Amino acid sequence: MAYIIGEIESVKRKVEFKLLADDGKPVKKADMIVTFKVRTAEENRERMLSLQKFTAERSRQLALLRTNPAHELNLEEVDFDADFLREDITDIAGIMDTDGNDIEFSKEVLESVLQDRQAKKALIETWSELNLDGDGGKRKN
Repeated sequence: MAYIIGEIESVKRKVEFKLLADDGKPVKKADMIVTFKVRTAEENRERMLSLQKFTAERSRQLALLRTNPAHELNLEEVDFDADFLREDITDIAGIMDTDGNDIEFSKEVLESVLQDRQAKKALIETWSELNLDGDGGKRKN
């Protein structure tokens, strides 16, 4: 494969994971081809800063509760992993319905995939490999 000079805006990755099987076997292997946006290092720093701020505020709220049991917690429920996946997954190929027909990618399909713990875990791992490597996964000459 040739090296292409310039920024890579998106990449396709084969995401493999295990599904619970209904045929007596412990698991079945599944895979899908996922297109991810690749973020710049700056975009990733901003995202991590947002996560750190959220975590610090959560810790502050819990510390207040320990010192004052009457303190009302004001904790927003956030799933940063799922939010990052929603922002960065632009296509998924290889998803089928129960009749074996390909399902076209949509945000609703992505939401269904994110409900499967094993699929979500595999997506998070692949996203992390692309985005948490220190340079955002983008390459420049």
